[in-house]
Formats: sequence, structure tokens, C-alpha cells
Amino acid sequence: SKMQSLLLFCLIAFVCCEAVRIPLVAKPTKSLTKISHVVKRASVGSHTIPLKGNLTYWGEYHAQLGIGTPPQVVYLQLDSGSSDLVVYATDCAACNGASAYDIKKSETAHVVPCTSTSFSCITSWDNLTCADIGACVWEDQYGDGSIIDGVVIQDKVTIGGLSTKSLASIGAIEAVNTDHFERYGVDGIWGISYRALSGWRGLPTMDVFIQDYNLYDSFSMCLGNHNKQNGVLTIGEDYSKKTQFQWTPIQKYKDTNINAYYTVYMTNMFIGNNSLGVAPAELNKGGVIVDSGTTLLIVPEAIMDVIQGIFLNMCSTVHVPGICGVQTGKSMFDGNCYKLSPSHFSLYPKLVFTFQGAGPFVLSPYDYLWEGAGVAGYYCLGVASIGGDEFILGDIFMQKFHVVFDRAAGQIGFGSLDTCPTA
Repeated sequence: SKMQSLLLFCLIAFVCCEAVRIPLVAKPTKSLTKISHVVKRASVGSHTIPLKGNLTYWGEYHAQLGIGTPPQVVYLQLDSGSSDLVVYATDCAACNGASAYDIKKSETAHVVPCTSTSFSCITSWDNLTCADIGACVWEDQYGDGSIIDGVVIQDKVTIGGLSTKSLASIGAIEAVNTDHFERYGVDGIWGISYRALSGWRGLPTMDVFIQDYNLYDSFSMCLGNHNKQNGVLTIGEDYSKKTQFQWTPIQKYKDTNINAYYTVYMTNMFIGNNSLGVAPAELNKGGVIVDSGTTLLIVPEAIMDVIQGIFLNMCSTVHVPGICGVQTGKSMFDGNCYKLSPSHFSLYPKLVFTFQGAGPFVLSPYDYLWEGAGVAGYYCLGVASIGGDEFILGDIFMQKFHVVFDRAAGQIGFGSLDTCPTA
């Protein structure tokens, strides 16, 4: 229960200077693919936090945090493709009863005024002026069509038993435009990307926590996979000298000198032993983003056509279920799922990726075929295209590796799952 979780927070808060481990409860979601592109309008040891969830039935990975004083327990999707911490507020009028954070119950909560110069607030809203609005209003838009808005609150955030010393900026959700936003099973989103993506230009909670405790500016994620359902988030551990990892530089956002998404440079992709034959400039046209807030492997439409063509060419020598000999519109590439036995998986090719200075990284059919229909034994293709130029390495890819976001050194590392700490 939330009361038990709160008591656990209090007990753990006395632990210092070592990694902190807390239990989590998994919750299901119906929002299986959220492309987390936020569109802007207007000294302790490493910190270890468990994650729960897997692609078989959950479709997202979330962490347990506390907001306010005393901490109000919330469950937030961990999203490396956005940077704001947003949570349902108790006065959300259009959230169908979803609520998690009661500002009035926190001794340390502070409503940011509309006139604040520290944040980028919306100063006019439905013919209302800043004086009429009073509070700092923000709006975030996500790539799945979700639009959320609310007010900016400053409050303490408790991560694994340690509360921020400074007040972090939080988006208290007061309205949503769709049922697709994270309403099922979690209380909001914890964005852990760079500040440039913030809807109100606030310093991300991850940054506040790292700075408050003078931690090494890095975090790592082990999402778990089919055999290991629980995952772990580690904050402040320096893996840069670990030889078990392969490293690739974090790219600036498109043609700017700004860090926004966790973008890498892909040099090639293979279906089995067949290269896509696509130039790196085309592969990286919209950026190759490592995004835990997206369930699937998302590719541009032109590249999806190449991938499908290679699969279809295989049909002359091997019958790939759901791909070969199916009616138009009934293929896995059309979003259909098929009942597969263990012997079928050997008929599918591996997917192989190489990045600048790193690779190859291999996904087996067991990695990219997933039970997305929620019915045991029925598998869907974990690769999709929904328009746009971005190439997104979502949970389908990330679950295979221990992924380190080493912001201090400007690099992302990929290690095997046996390098993951326990939580």
C-alpha cells in the first residue's frame, strides 16, 4: 500500500553514502508505445533504484518516487526521451479520477508564479492574462498525440530514500486531451533527458538530485528482459573505465550545438547478414534516439520499406510466419500478431546494429518479437513506423543491454545484462 511505501521511505532515509534499494510494484499499461518527443510551447555513493515491468505484459518501466514533505508515493514511467517530471494533481478536472499528488499536503510545495523569470511560463491562456492566471502554466505535447498542461510546482522529490536538498520543478497535471496519456497504471512521467526539452525550461529532477549530492553525472538503466522481469536504475555510478562496456558519443541535436535527446550515430543495420544498404546520413537524418519512453523500435517509413523488402526476399528460401504467404494487410508489418511455437523463432533473422565506435549489437527474434497483443503465445513485430525521420531505439532494444547515460563524458555505453547491479 502507499502507507507501507511511505514508511519504507522513512526507514531508508537514514541510509547514507551507499546505494539505496527500494522495492517496486508493477502496474499494467494500455499505452504501449509513446514516442516521447516533447514539443516546447513558448558526496554520496551511487544511487540504485529498482524498476519493474517488462515488454511481455507491461509495456513500460516505472520507478517509485516520493513528492513533497512528507513524501507522497507516486509511480512514474522512466522516460529518457523527455525531461519533465509530470504527475497527476488532485485537482485535475479532466483526468477521469486519476490523481497522485496533493499540493496542499506538502509542507515544502511552492506554486511558481506566472511572473517568474526562472521558468518559461505561458503568459496568456484562453484570453486570460498572466495576472488572471496567477500560476506558471505549462503545456507538453508528446508524439503519440497526448497534450497535457498544468502548473509548475517547486517541491522536494525523494528518490530511493534520499530527498533533494533543493526544490525541484514539477509539472502538476491539471488537464489532458486524450485517454492515451499515461493514465493506466502509473501516476505520470519522470523525464530524465536534457533541460532543452523541458516544457517550462526547468532544471530536470535528475540534474537537481545529482547536483545536490555531488554525484558523478551519469545514470544507467537495466530494463530486464523475458528472463529477468525486474530492472534497476543506478544514479551516480562512474562506469566510464569499465571494459565490459562499448561506448559511443552522444550527438548534438540535429544541426545545433545543443544536447536535447540521447542521440547516437548509427553506422549500419543488418537483417541477418544483409546490410540495409542505407547511407549513414539517411539512417541518422532525424536522429537515432535512445528512448526508454518508447516501447518499440521505431524507424522512418523509407527504412521500414527496406526492412520489409529484405524479410520478403527471405521467403524464397524460408517460410517466415506472419511475413511469407499472408494476405495483403495481414502481415506482421501491418501490425498483426501471430501464434508462434518455440520452433518458429529460428526462422526469423537477427537484427544487428552498429554505432560510431561501438557494436555490433544483436537482437535475436526472442528480443524483437513480443507478446504485444497481451495474449500468451501470440507475437507481434516489435519494429514499427509511424512517420517522421527519427530512428528510435525503444525498450525493445534497450531491454537487451545495460545502458549507461554518461553525461559527464558525453557518451552512452552498452554492456551485457550480467553487468547490471541488483536492487
